[in-house]
Amino acid sequence: MSEYYRKENLSTAEEELRSLIRDLDSTGVEELQSFADTLRNWFREIINSFHIVKQEYVVDPKTGNVRLKEHRLTSSMIENRNKIIKMIKHNANGYTNWERFRNRVLFVLSRGPEDGHPDRQDKAVNSRENSSK
Repeated sequence: MSEYYRKENLSTAEEELRSLIRDLDSTGVEELQSFADTLRNWFREIINSFHIVKQEYVVDPKTGNVRLKEHRLTSSMIENRNKIIKMIKHNANGYTNWERFRNRVLFVLSRGPEDGHPDRQDKAVNSRENSSK
């Protein structure tokens, strides 16, 4: 499947995915046929993941060659943020104070001005120290 994602593009992805599903169905192996059912169920979403949402030129630091890098549509950033939030909850053994939990999540997920926090200079969020300055 990873080879499929690396080598296909939007114009060839649909037909190749149909072919992959046919091949999995024809194996007679129950697990592979179940995987084919999963691919059929998520067919549209898989094809949509081949849409290019951003292009940028990247210079290889070793060779100096310039290549075009295409970024596809994925949910990886959202999935990563959800994982971070779950880790915050797990590490704290739960939160009983919603404001404290919210502030901790905002603090961990924000990196600075590019994330909409122009005044943040590695200060604690909503702390008494900051309000007295």
